[in-house]
Amino acid sequence: MLDSNQNGNLPIWIMEPEATDKRRSVANKLNAARCKASQETTGASTSDIKQRLREIREYSRDHIISLGKELENTIAKKYPGVRVLSAQDAAQAVNYISKAAGETRNVSVNKSSIITQEIKPGLVSQGFMVTSPYSSEYDVDEKKVCVYWELPHLLEKGIIPNFRVTQKLAGINHTGEVTLVKDYLAILGVNSVSVDDGTVFFVQHFHNILTDLKEANKVFLVVGLDKIAGNKEAAAFIAECMGIFGMESMLLGLKAKPGKETTRKEPALLSNKVKRELHVIILDNGRGKMIEGKFRDLLLCIGCAACSQRCPIRFSFDVDYNWTPRIYLNQYLRDTGKSLDQCLHCETCRVECPLDIDLPSLMWDAKQERKQAKKLKQRLLGTPETLAKLGSTVDPLSNRLMHLKLIRVPMEAVTGIDRRANLPTFHSQTFRKWFKENG
Repeated sequence: MLDSNQNGNLPIWIMEPEATDKRRSVANKLNAARCKASQETTGASTSDIKQRLREIREYSRDHIISLGKELENTIAKKYPGVRVLSAQDAAQAVNYISKAAGETRNVSVNKSSIITQEIKPGLVSQGFMVTSPYSSEYDVDEKKVCVYWELPHLLEKGIIPNFRVTQKLAGINHTGEVTLVKDYLAILGVNSVSVDDGTVFFVQHFHNILTDLKEANKVFLVVGLDKIAGNKEAAAFIAECMGIFGMESMLLGLKAKPGKETTRKEPALLSNKVKRELHVIILDNGRGKMIEGKFRDLLLCIGCAACSQRCPIRFSFDVDYNWTPRIYLNQYLRDTGKSLDQCLHCETCRVECPLDIDLPSLMWDAKQERKQAKKLKQRLLGTPETLAKLGSTVDPLSNRLMHLKLIRVPMEAVTGIDRRANLPTFHSQTFRKWFKENG
């Protein structure tokens, strides 16, 4: 185990569940969890953990913009060997990765929602071979949990699973350690990060994250603004809670999905003398704007996926990632998902959520907001003659405004007209005026 401060490298800490064997099979995990009923529980109660988690997450939510800027400054000052980017949207992040990748096309990712939902689609569209080694580390023939009533329900029994830091990496270039460097990119969504010293936390149930951190030629750590905590203690607690409240959901999510993953060729081995690259991408992608609206509580989410445990529609979605009601709503808000009509509003996601995020109410709000937006769009685009008269009246100012990004961006959001579209030119001398004078 390496000292996290060695050589001034970015500290990367990995949390894992205790009392698991090296093989880490799903069946063994489940059996170990069931056998824990006779073991002593931790001192803190579930309600105490939830209350503390809520306080930490509310602070991160309410200071989301300032924490993002502070983290960028921390990494730039303390870890000059790390390349850091603050990306406004997923497209900017993907373009940055594409340029930094060079000729490398093989990409390994983890199952973080920020990767599967926001980054991966752009990578695939640019021709990268994106794979996840996550599902390859368990035997698809061994016993798996299929429905929530097969889960051990540790928390209901007063048993809190133990997650502890088991690996402390000092960056990705480890002096004196023999590693196999391979020609591929590792793009990993982090579970939490400390703003005071930049310590990155991962929750790992298998070996995939550690393997990528040690072997990938170039590593990109993607940090959502909502994953930043005020200090190392808070960041560690968030990661631990993700393990505590998400362990059983992880068991539900492990199932074979034939045909969904791309098979990649084994990456070529590179010389151990190659200087590996570590990049940190701090991603906004609408999070900063969300803090201003009615969906701000979504920023409290830690991504544990507890909300999916008893969701009755979770099997309705044939996807190659771990589906959750929160992802369902996020896709709808980003216009990348279908309607929310499949939600039954049964409230189970709200009950299971350790942060009491009222997802059913937020889904109702999202549907109503979209309905009102469509009405406004119909009123605006349904009266083209009125719009033409207005534009002609204030010509040439109207034509100048139509070429400003400051105008086109909100207009795209309201009307659906692409900001890059060529619009007709307004003329103060209308055809009717001309015909009246010259007809």
